[in-house]
Amino acid sequence: MRPTKPYYENYAKQALTESLLSWMKEKPFDKISVADIAQRGQVSRRAFYLHYNTKLDILNDYYNVLIREYEANLPGKLAMYSYEETEYFFRFWYRHKDYLALLDSQELFYILLYSFKGYINRRMSRDTSVEPDDYQFAYSSGGLWALLFKWTRDEFRETPEHLAKIATSYQEEFL
Repeated sequence: MRPTKPYYENYAKQALTESLLSWMKEKPFDKISVADIAQRGQVSRRAFYLHYNTKLDILNDYYNVLIREYEANLPGKLAMYSYEETEYFFRFWYRHKDYLALLDSQELFYILLYSFKGYINRRMSRDTSVEPDDYQFAYSSGGLWALLFKWTRDEFRETPEHLAKIATSYQEEFL
């Protein structure tokens, strides 16, 4: 189940990630062992512990891979909270909807909230047009997470464009 384009420079990390995601389709996260992950990924348990401390570390690392992809493909310098960036955000996650649905099915969607907080913080800090504060960080990350979570639960019935309109209307009203 190797993608044609590797997303890690390290074979073991990619193999471990693919293995965990594969196992998550078959059994509950808490029932997946490190031995299961290593065996299916065709790497040693030692390789697992060389790169990760826990299974959640794999998911957090994969999220960071996705964010690097997100940022690398972000069209131009879009203004924070603009319709264009918000639409790009929902289009990006729509392309990864299977991952979102998998996290939801395993009751692990919450890990995105913590990850969003870090990304939003970095993004807002780089955007000189935004004077961020702690409450704005919390609102931005929590609001986007909640919309993404609802959209996932609704099985992506709305289009990314529609979600972007909803999100930007809320942002204009409250920020």
